[in-house]
Amino acid sequence: MYRIVTKRELFRYGIESDDDCAYCGERDSIDHTFSDCVFAKKFSHEVISWFNVANKTHFNPSIEKKLFGVTSKQFGKKATKKFNYTFMKLTN
Repeated sequence: MYRIVTKRELFRYGIESDDDCAYCGERDSIDHTFSDCVFAKKFSHEVISWFNVANKTHFNPSIEKKLFGVTSKQFGKKATKKFNYTFMKLTN
């Protein structure tokens, strides 16, 4: 089981001195980390672009699919499994 801890939680427990995102300086939260942070969105886009070129696919997942995994059979079981593994490794 994984737990996602942002600077917001670390600040709340007195471990960090502020709750600002380490990458963009905006106020951190789960929503910010996975869907609002400009840096995280750009990084995610770059990884998906790289994956699509390297694997000759056209994945374009929603935020929900990025978080919980792609289930579409559009690109075949092997490519889908590979994409989910690659993307999950980035968030753990």
